[in-house]
Amino acid sequence: EPGGVLQRRTKVMGFPPRPHFGKILMMDSISTGNKIPNSKLVDEAGKEFYLDSLLGNNLLITFFQEAGTPTCNRQLETFAQEQELFKTNKISILAVSVDSPEINQELKQVLEINYPIASDVDGQLAKALGVFNEKTYRAKRSVFILDPKGTIKYSNLRFSPKSVSDLLAIAEAVELLDQ
Repeated sequence: EPGGVLQRRTKVMGFPPRPHFGKILMMDSISTGNKIPNSKLVDEAGKEFYLDSLLGNNLLITFFQEAGTPTCNRQLETFAQEQELFKTNKISILAVSVDSPEINQELKQVLEINYPIASDVDGQLAKALGVFNEKTYRAKRSVFILDPKGTIKYSNLRFSPKSVSDLLAIAEAVELLDQ
C-alpha cells in the first residue's frame, strides 16, 4: 500500500503519528531484581498471549516508540543482526510497542524481522516498567533482560541503537546471565 506503515497508522488507529516529546511516567517503575508483571500482549497476527508464556529461557524485551520511524527500524534491525549472540546465550527476543498488531505485522514483514513483535495495546506493561509517555501514548525506547523466571536482570530505560556503549552494555549483561 502506498505510504506504508505511517500512512496506515492514520487509517488503522484513527490518528496521525505523534511527536516524540512529553512526560515519561517513571513512578511505579519496576527495577532490576524484581519480577516483571504477567501482562497481556497481542502478537502480530492479533492473537492475545501473556508474557509469562515466553518465560523458561532468558528473554530480551525491547520497547520501540513507533513503527516505521528510522531510529525504531534501526533498533529492530540491530537486534535481528545480533541474534546469534542472543541465541548462543539462550536468549529469546521480543519487541514491544503500543502500535496495533496490524502495523507491527506490516513492520515485521517490511524489515524482515525474525523474532516476535507484540502490541502492548493499552500500554499496561510499558506503564508498569516506567517507560510509558502519557502525552504521546508511546513506549520509550528501552531494553530489559529477564531470567527464565521473569526476574529483571538488566534494564536500560534510555536505550539508543546508535550508541555503541548501550550495545556493549547489553552484551556484557548477556554474558553475566551464565555466571
